Amino acid sequence: MVRGKVQSTNVAKRSARSGHAAKRCLIDAQCRSGSSTGHMMTEEALAAVLEVRNKEAQILGVFDSTNKTEAAIDVCRLGEAVQFVANAPILGYDVRAAMVVYGDLGTPTLRARDCEQLWAKYGKAPLAS
Repeated sequence: MVRGKVQSTNVAKRSARSGHAAKRCLIDAQCRSGSSTGHMMTEEALAAVLEVRNKEAQILGVFDSTNKTEAAIDVCRLGEAVQFVANAPILGYDVRAAMVVYGDLGTPTLRARDCEQLWAKYGKAPLAS
């Protein structure tokens, strides 16, 4: 009896996790697709990123379409990372999986769409020291 109860509890936990993961994937897909219900940074979030533009950042998940490999990008300033990711498709990079990691643990990462939004709003301002 106890064994059956433990198994059903484990199945319920797995189902709940699967549902959560599916919801998260759906949200990510909407953000990447550029749908009107997709993610847009708030004015406060945009300003907060601009404020810390000189922090160290790392760019992950950029694919070099020419060489068919993941691009190895050095650590740089956040403003430079935003510029690179926003303009990388023009240079032949696939940034659909790109993320910019910066700040303290727990700081949300920036995705390509966030970088495009920052670049469109502020232009070269993130590059200023």
